[in-house]
Amino acid sequence: MASHFYLQRRRFTLIGLLAFVAGYLLYSHVESTVMGLPMPVYVGFLYLASVVFTASISTYYFPNLLRLIDCIAVSRLCFAICIVGTESHEIAASPMASAAIVVSGAIVLSRISYWIESLGLPSAAGTAQVYASRRIRVPVLARHRS
Repeated sequence: MASHFYLQRRRFTLIGLLAFVAGYLLYSHVESTVMGLPMPVYVGFLYLASVVFTASISTYYFPNLLRLIDCIAVSRLCFAICIVGTESHEIAASPMASAAIVVSGAIVLSRISYWIESLGLPSAAGTAQVYASRRIRVPVLARHRS
């Protein structure tokens, strides 16, 4: 499990960052504090911890879900931006509606990614996997001492 987390650390970092921003945005209208932290920051950290934990467990047991989990993270952020932009916090307050919107958005993003790859065009997911699998070595110039 530790080696899986180490190999996927960049992915989990990005997913955690997206989850923190989404949680912060969804609760940015609330002006209270929890344990000395503003509510948006507290919820952002709560989203970060729960999403990264769930993603690490899910991808360890079901490695074929990697792309879908990435799409869910992007879809969650887009959902949060739309909620804040339209100030329709009632939709975000309904767990069933918000989950349905986020998951359906992730499925649409995943299908678009597959369609792009089937056309032979480079997609962001495929390009990221290619660059993540390569180790680019940059020559380091030795310091010359005089």
